[in-house]
Amino acid sequence: MRFKPQRWIPKDSQEFEHPQGLGICYMYTLPNGSFCAVGYGGKRNKHDFHYSYRTREKAEAQIAEYFAGLTRTAEFKANIRTERKQRQPDPENPTLAETAQMVREALSVAFPKTKFSVRSESYSMGCSIQVHWTDGPTQQQVKPILDAFERCEFDAMQDMKTYKGPSIYKGRIVKFGADYVQPSRILSNELLRDAALRVAFECDLPLAFIDERGCIQNAEYLVPWVYGHYGETDVLAHSSHDQEYYSRLIYQVAHNTSCEETQPVELPVSEPKIVRELLATVDTGRVQ
Repeated sequence: MRFKPQRWIPKDSQEFEHPQGLGICYMYTLPNGSFCAVGYGGKRNKHDFHYSYRTREKAEAQIAEYFAGLTRTAEFKANIRTERKQRQPDPENPTLAETAQMVREALSVAFPKTKFSVRSESYSMGCSIQVHWTDGPTQQQVKPILDAFERCEFDAMQDMKTYKGPSIYKGRIVKFGADYVQPSRILSNELLRDAALRVAFECDLPLAFIDERGCIQNAEYLVPWVYGHYGETDVLAHSSHDQEYYSRLIYQVAHNTSCEETQPVELPVSEPKIVRELLATVDTGRVQ
């Protein structure tokens, strides 16, 4: 069971509450005559500050300054929410949420039978979109679609993020709002069982057991078979110089097993040469 901290309230303390209910502070006296103040914002159980002061006036000044900071923060958040509601959609400069909606629409066209979970995330120095789905197409099928909606690339050799520049999408010059769009495929127990049956049959191995949690039992040993992708065909081939763990071989087969074919879908084009040619025909931000 995860431990949840409880809000500490000093004994015999004086309570100060924010006029708008944004926080609360407690002031108490130490045996040496100095004053202590502890402040909690919102419904948080962890204090934002806990300091001691020589005089009561300084403690009260700290509480007033803390309440003023809570008020400024609340006003800033309210202004941001208002600006987002009043903002008119700009097809050429979509936000992170609007880019996520574009990704969702493209996936629904490319894979109409699969349900995708598309979630956007903002963090320090960037933002990204996470795409999750169960079974359906493979990551190799989905990744080219997601890559088309990214505005950044990561150079592992230099450990550096680089920007792709604008893309052409549906007749417009578009600057997407997500740095990266990352896929994550979840394998169901049914797909793992089908892969285990295929590997056991084609490799003449004992059938592995898949439990309710999707874990492969009694398959942690090496087998002289490997799984490969040649052209458009997934092939199980014998290897005389290398071996593979039986459980990993099953996972590889499942990850490379597609449950839905890719349908034609219009994707953004980010080749610099094509973008430069079309930029020459741009009038007020639209491709003629």
